Amino acid sequence: MIRRTSPTIKAAFITATAIIFGAIIEVGSCKTKERKLHFQGTVVNSNGAGVPNVSLYVVGGREDYTTESNGNFDITFADSISSFRLRIDPQKGYKFFSKSYDLPRSGVEIVLEKEQ
Repeated sequence: MIRRTSPTIKAAFITATAIIFGAIIEVGSCKTKERKLHFQGTVVNSNGAGVPNVSLYVVGGREDYTTESNGNFDITFADSISSFRLRIDPQKGYKFFSKSYDLPRSGVEIVLEKEQ
């Protein structure tokens, strides 16, 4: 015995399926976007000139960062972090640098001292 389905039932089934798939896609795309915090500034020498290509390390982090040709840098953090420690290892004739900072922060000037 062959059962025939009415066009109305087919249309209702297709519509319901589309609504369900749409809801699944919408739920997947509604993830909360994490806000980012920035730590921005410039690494300078004792004369106030930007120091290029200085490696910056976030203690406990996995990445290192490098200053631009004018000494500027921008490090981005997840909003779950409120403070961190920045380290600059001795390089290019400058002394070791380490200091803790609160987030967010911009306009930071880090003055590297010359080794003697």
